[in-house]
Amino acid sequence: MDILLVTPELQYTGAVQSFRRICLVLKNNGYGVEVWSYRQGPFVEEFNKIGIHPRIVDEESIDEAFMLKEASRFNLLIANTVVTYRAADVAQSLMPVIWYIREAQNLPEYFWKPGREDALRRAKKLYCVSEYAREFIVENYNPNVEVVHNYVDDVFESSCFFLDEKKHDAVRFLALGTIEKRKGFDVLVDAFIELPKDVREKCELHFAGRLWEGAKNFYPKILEDIKPFENIIYHGELRDRDDIHNLIAQSDVVVVPSRDESCSLTALEGAMMGRPLILSENIGAKYIVSDRSGWIVETGSKTSLGNAFIEAVANANSLSDYGREARRRYLKTSTYDIYEHAIIEMVEDAIAETSYQYRANQKCYELYSFDIFDTLLTRSTAQPKGIFLLMQEKLDSVHFASDMPESIRKNFAEIRMSAERFMYREVCKGEKQDVTLAEVYDLIASDHGLTIDQANSLMKLEVEEEARNLLPLQTNIELVRKMISEGHRVILITDMYFQEKDIRSFLVAADPLFDNVPIYVSSNYQKKKNNGELYRTVREIEQIPYDRWLHCGDNWEIDCIQAMRLGIDAHICRSPSIEPYEARALKKLGSSPEIQLKIGASRYERFAQNLSDIGKLGLSFGGPILYPYVCWVLENAERKNVSDLYFIARDGFILKHIAEVIIKNSNLHIQTHYLYGSREAWRNPVENRELEKMKLASEYLSQTIDHDSRYAFVEFAGTGRTQDCLMELIGEENGRSCIGCFYFYHSADPFKQSSKKYSMLRLNERFSNCYELLVRAPHGQTLDYSRDLSGNVVPNFEQSEGEALKAYGYEDYVRGVKLHTEVHLGRAASTIFASQDFTLLLEYCDYLTSNDIDAITLDLLGGIPFTLDGKTRHATCYSPRLSEEQALQYTSTGKLPQYWGPRLLWSKRRSIGKAAEILTRENVTQDRIEMQAAQIEQLKKAKQDAERKAAKIKESNSFRLGRVVTYLPRKARKAIRDIQKKTRG
Repeated sequence: MDILLVTPELQYTGAVQSFRRICLVLKNNGYGVEVWSYRQGPFVEEFNKIGIHPRIVDEESIDEAFMLKEASRFNLLIANTVVTYRAADVAQSLMPVIWYIREAQNLPEYFWKPGREDALRRAKKLYCVSEYAREFIVENYNPNVEVVHNYVDDVFESSCFFLDEKKHDAVRFLALGTIEKRKGFDVLVDAFIELPKDVREKCELHFAGRLWEGAKNFYPKILEDIKPFENIIYHGELRDRDDIHNLIAQSDVVVVPSRDESCSLTALEGAMMGRPLILSENIGAKYIVSDRSGWIVETGSKTSLGNAFIEAVANANSLSDYGREARRRYLKTSTYDIYEHAIIEMVEDAIAETSYQYRANQKCYELYSFDIFDTLLTRSTAQPKGIFLLMQEKLDSVHFASDMPESIRKNFAEIRMSAERFMYREVCKGEKQDVTLAEVYDLIASDHGLTIDQANSLMKLEVEEEARNLLPLQTNIELVRKMISEGHRVILITDMYFQEKDIRSFLVAADPLFDNVPIYVSSNYQKKKNNGELYRTVREIEQIPYDRWLHCGDNWEIDCIQAMRLGIDAHICRSPSIEPYEARALKKLGSSPEIQLKIGASRYERFAQNLSDIGKLGLSFGGPILYPYVCWVLENAERKNVSDLYFIARDGFILKHIAEVIIKNSNLHIQTHYLYGSREAWRNPVENRELEKMKLASEYLSQTIDHDSRYAFVEFAGTGRTQDCLMELIGEENGRSCIGCFYFYHSADPFKQSSKKYSMLRLNERFSNCYELLVRAPHGQTLDYSRDLSGNVVPNFEQSEGEALKAYGYEDYVRGVKLHTEVHLGRAASTIFASQDFTLLLEYCDYLTSNDIDAITLDLLGGIPFTLDGKTRHATCYSPRLSEEQALQYTSTGKLPQYWGPRLLWSKRRSIGKAAEILTRENVTQDRIEMQAAQIEQLKKAKQDAERKAAKIKESNSFRLGRVVTYLPRKARKAIRDIQKKTRG
């Protein structure tokens, strides 16, 4: 089940943080999750960390056609806040919708935009976060409202200490949130300042939050008013949850003075951390406060809030008891388990088996029709022309069609495609709107002098090859089965040159269900769907009104637009698609049958399998690069009689998985092992002569490696220096049976190093570490070794990267790579070594380091957690987005921290907001400078050419006679001077 979630923005706000928590619950329960946002923002990184990559969608583009095309594949839509009204309102006629309203009495403030209030009133079902919010919505807008309370993660044990352990004298009050009027920060500050001096001197006021641009007429006064008071501290905007929890842990009382807030994550976090609460009446989270856990104050009243401050200070010794009660109430109302149960119950009540089924249930249709190709069946090749290329391959074989003309055998695919194009362009006119397969081959026979038998044999071969390479799209076939089982009238409609009997045979081979389903084929009726005429013909035969008809197909223009123009309800269905890197490869390499089949296999499996975005990348991009490398390793290991392969952490983690699948499938007699090591654990101790560390590393290697066997190591990329250190740790005697180390690419001269190395390719070293994104491991870097209780030497790991990779969903990527291996082995020749074509591998490697890399792939790879030193507290990603300050630093100096290296190119492209604007201006400036420089070089070259010609002329007889004058044209001289002045300026 796939769920679409829509949010208006990606800022660090409570609403977006709660929205992310819903995504986590859904992911943890096995749902496919996609997020749309109307605007980009820094909170996108928080989604990236959990393997979700929001798509930015222009709100103004959202209408019924857009939602039909882009959202029909989802089983449910969840809209976040009233601002997403357009998506929620349009989608509810197409699929079930959960509209999660996070506003309460401030709702009227959002109705300045036409349509929001009407959409709220039309909503079939609404959800909100508190009884306080529900009461207001029911009384004023819509009675169909249910409550699902918020939650916050329980980090009490790891981040907090009880109040009776506090080490400060003053009572610390803390408020968190965007510094705006609705949040009541003016009331908060005024109430504190107006406390009696003797009370105020016994306490401190701390607050933190974003200075929202929409409140720039509000917060400057707040910041100015607090300047005379040393015990009022503003901490700025805090984004890191650890920093927020630490600030709460150092406080004594959490205050939420909002004028209106449907719930309050700050209140929940305060209670979770065992802190007493002071909340205003207009806060939905007041259900968590009792007279033993905090105070409820009058909204907007600094007097009432001041009295609560005074009472808290007077009861300073009892605040720990208040905090315990607040935490107890949190545990009863706001934990993850409680929230998860509520969200899943909400989703299960709303979700539809398919959005198509949902629409069928909403309206009683009399006729249901389905497209066939790429809706119920698809080809195993990436493109239709792949079938013709496979035919050409057979025609050109020694054992087939020996009587066929050589021109046909060598060029069949292009001849077949050009003949079809000609027929549709020149023959299909007027009443004749389509052609049959026989007519296409009649034209080919006429052009190339084929006999009737030769033309028929080619036509028969095409039908056979098509049948052999058609695959079922099971999800959509099951939908047909369900509609038929419910007694509905179901038909099939297709624009196709094959005869009906051939198409039925294709379908029945996929499922006997289609034996008696009526099929309308364009070539039979000489009418096409693509102009609406075939739909009209079907209506006349079926005698069904257009508005009682629902059609399903994969082609937006033909199956949806044309149908809807006639009044037919249309549904766009899921179908296999081509990724940008595959499209680029097909443009260059699409005439190869092998490339067609490889990309076609990935295309089909992406549709058939429930994979996340990063999982799809593993299947379709990582797999095609890594699988040939592992095949190369195994082939060389076989030739060198290697019995044991040791895959070195961390790059070897995925490679070992691939090897095990291949070895099992191919019955190879090679054992695989995983060796925990790293530059930190091997190279640094050797180079620094840290003897104790070297001794432990040597013992670990001795207890792990069978030195009596003939063995080799497997790495992925590097200089090989660490490998030399590894061999020194192993020792000369134990290393005699080691034949060396295999590399995908090795960037140094192996003949100048002390250990043997073999590299499959010599790639662009400048981009070396971006290839390593394809071979991460879900565990941290090996730092060193120690002894366990049994005396064995065991590795010690850095933890943050492994945890971050797991949260990012990298395990899905690993599954995708393994799936690619299984799929490829399933269609490979009798031996895995029969074909090791590196063509697609090289194309994808080039794509990875080119300017053509698409934004989605760039974001997926650039966001992968990535550390090199093993000492970073939090794993950063490979190419962090630049901040505004970093963008300014780069534009002024042209430099950034050295460790980013080539990763900077991706960081610049991934940057958002003001940083992106700054970098865009810089790119324009840089482009202009480069263009001017190119113009200067061009003119200098022209000058040099003119001078060379002048020199030759001076040597000629003509010149000696004084008949020729040469000079650099005045315009060229002026152009050079002008450009040089602009450049200097």
